[in-house]
Amino acid sequence: MKRLATFSGIMVLMLLLANCAAHQPVQAPPDAPAAVPPGQPSAGPPAQAQAPASGGNLDSEEDILADLANDPQAAAAPVVADPLEPVNRAIFQFNDGLYIHVLDPTARGYKQVVPPEVRQGIKNFFSNLMTPLRMVSSVLQGKIERACQETARFILNTTLGILGMGDAALDLFELPAPPKEDLGQVMGTWGLDHGFYLVLPVLGPSSLRDGVGWFGGAYLDPVWYLPVGFWEASGIKSYEWFHRYSFVEGEYADLAAGAVDPYVAMRDFYLQYRARELRE
Repeated sequence: MKRLATFSGIMVLMLLLANCAAHQPVQAPPDAPAAVPPGQPSAGPPAQAQAPASGGNLDSEEDILADLANDPQAAAAPVVADPLEPVNRAIFQFNDGLYIHVLDPTARGYKQVVPPEVRQGIKNFFSNLMTPLRMVSSVLQGKIERACQETARFILNTTLGILGMGDAALDLFELPAPPKEDLGQVMGTWGLDHGFYLVLPVLGPSSLRDGVGWFGGAYLDPVWYLPVGFWEASGIKSYEWFHRYSFVEGEYADLAAGAVDPYVAMRDFYLQYRARELRE
């Protein structure tokens, strides 16, 4: 964790410098079709909004992505610099092959072995486990009502929902999950922009700001405090990511196939998506 703290501090400093420095923004062409980041539900083809498959990081993302194409405020992607585009494109190509040729076939086999009810219960469990991150992020943005709602849902789902595998808060008390919050959104609310666009190996599209938030969120992730070694905890987090990916298996390949430039389409979609999350 000390190394993580040092690395996070360096990234925060880079973010502040990037926000102060002048840069030439890059924007996706207006006719580029939108693709979907792996591990997140799809927004559907650009010409017709579709309800995404159940899955993704959190329940609220599905609602955001379902009507993203019809949101007039999200018609154009935010303007964000991409000074690392050659490196980002190389990582994007690696991820593209990994998703289509490795993860998609593996996820299809996984879904055949694990029943849908079990997969949904596992998804609920991990979502419940990440309540501290969403709760703290809500407080830091002054969204106290959402923080209270997250707390109430955590208590109800951990107890009546059997460690969060069931959504007792919604089923028994009609208490839905509030919109997703994370530390990247916190920094956005505080006035920090993306800095510049990033593509992370395996994880996909991000930015300097959201990357800092992702590393900072590790301090609020209970998995890293389990009485196990680093590699065991990393294995749990890798399984969590793959499990979420299994809910959207195949969607990335379908949508990226129709994009003029999949890299630009993915960047455009990600920036639209994060801008919409910030407004929620």
